[in-house]
Amino acid sequence: MIEAYQKYRPSIYILLIAIVLCSYMVSFAINSIGVGVLCAFFFLDSITNIKAKLQKAKQSRIITLYFLFFILQIVGMLYTDNREFGMKRIITQLPILILPLILLSEELCLKKMNVLLDGFRYWILTVFLFYIAQHVFMDENSLETFVLFIITDRLGISQFYVVFILLIPIITTVNAIRNKKNITLNIILLAFFVFFLFLLGNKTSVFILFILSVLFAFQRNTLFNSIWKKVTIIVVGIILVISAYNMPGIQKRVDVLVKTTDFNIETIITKNSVTHTKNTLEHRLLINYITINEVVDNFPFGVGTGDYQDVLNNNYDAINFKQGICHEFNNHNQYLSEFLKTGILSGTVFLLLMFSLIRQSNFNNQYYIYIVLSFAVACLFESYLDRQHGVVIFAFIIPLFLKYEIENKSV
Repeated sequence: MIEAYQKYRPSIYILLIAIVLCSYMVSFAINSIGVGVLCAFFFLDSITNIKAKLQKAKQSRIITLYFLFFILQIVGMLYTDNREFGMKRIITQLPILILPLILLSEELCLKKMNVLLDGFRYWILTVFLFYIAQHVFMDENSLETFVLFIITDRLGISQFYVVFILLIPIITTVNAIRNKKNITLNIILLAFFVFFLFLLGNKTSVFILFILSVLFAFQRNTLFNSIWKKVTIIVVGIILVISAYNMPGIQKRVDVLVKTTDFNIETIITKNSVTHTKNTLEHRLLINYITINEVVDNFPFGVGTGDYQDVLNNNYDAINFKQGICHEFNNHNQYLSEFLKTGILSGTVFLLLMFSLIRQSNFNNQYYIYIVLSFAVACLFESYLDRQHGVVIFAFIIPLFLKYEIENKSV
């Protein structure tokens, strides 16, 4: 019985990875259960193997930083007043404690993982087409409201998080085209995935897509080694950005951004105190201004894991920031969020962790460089670790593809 389990353990591991990935856009409950079962799976092994995995984890700087980052969230509870909110944050971030350890210490079968990644493309294609058909033909709504009604209301996910799930099939398909595999089919698939990305109506995702185009242009060992072919890819990236601008959702957001943005903080405060503005850049500038002031005032240890949102809300009330009061905006910046919570403790560790993760990337990566750099940039505009979907990106997707590249390098 034990021998049979050990024989099929690699397949079980891939199945659990598939459950977490495939449930991301379908069910929050299934995704949480998948993460829990994956944690239990780590310890359903021989004592010898568990010790070996733990020993490997002790030698990993990245796993150590993930562990330390989580522990510092608990330290921030020692001087927090809103313990209920703080405990919610701790529970949400609990996967950070164990998932990187599992993913970076378990053996990953590359053959099975490649099959999963190929199949995952068709899963994402099916899920998106189903949601679009449901929204347009069954609910009789326009595509312009797809994000609001399907992604935000029905699924309870921000489009910022969905972007990272879409990156995986996009990269898989681009790699297939690069390797001259079923070029016609893969070009069609890529067109669908890029359309889905544009449909999200997210300015950051378009910026990330352009970054990916530039990175791919300068990747080694591709079909595009000449300077003119590299320039061609960059031009294609620019064309994609221009095409994205013509999507109604993105165009509306960009027009608001261009026509209404001020950079004088007093002007921004005044505008946002008298009306509900729609300029998200100004919202972020104002929130960052508030946060930096609070970080300085509460230096060096921050306001506490449970109090940072209350501090923001109090500042919104003080300046009558109407949109902030209405929506109780978080920091919309993961870096500043950590410095606000526990000051130089988790703030410094988060920076060190991101630096260490980025150092593991190189232009030979098939997936990792695109995912980790996209996350590092996106953290300037969103507080990803306030929700489980963001924690899954940080503690599951990034370590998974880091391990994938490590295994590829060792082959």
